[in-house]
Amino acid sequence: MATPQRGGLGRFSLKTLFVIMIGMVMTAYLAFGLWTWKVMTQVEVNGPEYHRVVLGKDLIADILPPPKYIIETYLVTLQLDRAQPTERAALIERLKVLKKEYDERQTYWIATEFEPDLKQAMIKTTHEPAMRYYSVLFEHFIPALQAGDDAARASALADMDAAYQQHRAAVDDLVAKTNAFNTRVEKETADTIAEGQWGMLSIWLLALLAVSGFTVALARYLLRVLGGDPRVAMEVVQAIASNDLHQPVKVQMGDTQSLLAAMAAMQSHLKSVIGEVNAAAQELSSASQHLTDTSQQVSQSSSEQSEAVMSVAAAMEEVAIGIAHISDNAEGAHRLASESHDRSVSGIELAQSASLQMAELQGTVEASSSKISALQANSELIRSAAETIRTIADQTNLLALNAAIEAARAGEAGRGFAVVADEVRKLAENTARATGEIDQVIQAIHVDMNHAVETMGDGVNRVGEGVSVTRALGDSMQELASGADGVVSTVSEITMSLRQQTAAHEQVAANVETIARMSEANTGEVKRIASAAQTLAQLAQRLQGAISVFRLN
Repeated sequence: MATPQRGGLGRFSLKTLFVIMIGMVMTAYLAFGLWTWKVMTQVEVNGPEYHRVVLGKDLIADILPPPKYIIETYLVTLQLDRAQPTERAALIERLKVLKKEYDERQTYWIATEFEPDLKQAMIKTTHEPAMRYYSVLFEHFIPALQAGDDAARASALADMDAAYQQHRAAVDDLVAKTNAFNTRVEKETADTIAEGQWGMLSIWLLALLAVSGFTVALARYLLRVLGGDPRVAMEVVQAIASNDLHQPVKVQMGDTQSLLAAMAAMQSHLKSVIGEVNAAAQELSSASQHLTDTSQQVSQSSSEQSEAVMSVAAAMEEVAIGIAHISDNAEGAHRLASESHDRSVSGIELAQSASLQMAELQGTVEASSSKISALQANSELIRSAAETIRTIADQTNLLALNAAIEAARAGEAGRGFAVVADEVRKLAENTARATGEIDQVIQAIHVDMNHAVETMGDGVNRVGEGVSVTRALGDSMQELASGADGVVSTVSEITMSLRQQTAAHEQVAANVETIARMSEANTGEVKRIASAAQTLAQLAQRLQGAISVFRLN
């Protein structure tokens, strides 16, 4: 069995790898927690970054007057009051800009969600004196200054001073409240951040413990599911892949659910299946060889059957020739008997002629009787040939049955041969059935032949009697006429029997021809069976070669 390369992580077991992974995760969590704590400490309230932001805002507040505090407007108003006429326009424009900035910030604070008391002081308590200041500034002070009305200017300036003082008092009060609010918010924010830091630390520790616990549980679960180290499972899989099934798989006692246990069961089952397939392949090879031998025997029997059928056909042809001669003689006999009857009726003067004709008729009838006897002997030969055909058909049927049994033993591979064997059996049954019909026809011919022989014997006797009567000149013409009528009737019966025999012969010849065709088809099917058996033997050898690569022991 090939040993896998163990470079890199392959040097460690799964348990060791999980321990290393847990250590790396814990180290990463620890580094993350320390870095997060450091960053949170820097950006917390009153922390370094927070102080930098506050210093920037304080610096801007110290060097620039805020738009919502109209101290710059108050300063520009005093400058405008003492300015030269040529300087007033620029100062007036500056006052308009300050008014616009004030309105913009007022709009902003109105739309901003804030502490209700602080917002009320911002948009109303400090706003109302400022609006009175701007109203007096643009509606009374500037027009009086431009008109040179000192009394109106002084009165407006006094009103603006009072509004400014009221506005400043409201601003001072709002600053005190805002400082108190900021102090409270900073304290709450610092407490919230501290709680968040400790909560984050707790969550981090819990997460670290959960991840570590889950990783340990996962490692145990994987080891339990695998049944051992993955390298062992890999070695087992590589052994099976290299067709090695005899290496034992080490499984813990009582383990039936793990991967290694499943691999052990798979190896055992695969080993059993391959062993069974190997045994089946050997049986298939033996069966295919037996089937080949049987096919050769059936082929030889079919050849013998074909030769026997050809012999029967030749005998049938000879029988046909004999029947044709008999028929011709019977027609001649019938014609002579008719003439004899006519001459007997003509008178006694024709008796001599009739005697000669009766003598000839006697010889013809005797010859016909002899030929009919020969025909009877030929029918016995046909019966013997039919019995041979029946024996061959029975042997063929038996061989086909044996072939079907062997094909059934071969299973799926012998299904095609089973179909062929069944067709051979059907052909054998048809041959046996046709042979039985031939035997029946031959029996009928035999009966007719016996009847014809008897009839011909009777005709011979009658003709002999007629000749005797004619030669003795003692019998009357009436007896001769009666004898002639008997001859005509007998010859008619012989002719009818011969016609029936001819029809039966034609049927027998057709059946023999059918048997010959069936024998030829049987021979072809047997050859195909032999070819299929050879193919089956080759497949069995290939199957044994494919299975031989597995090492089972």
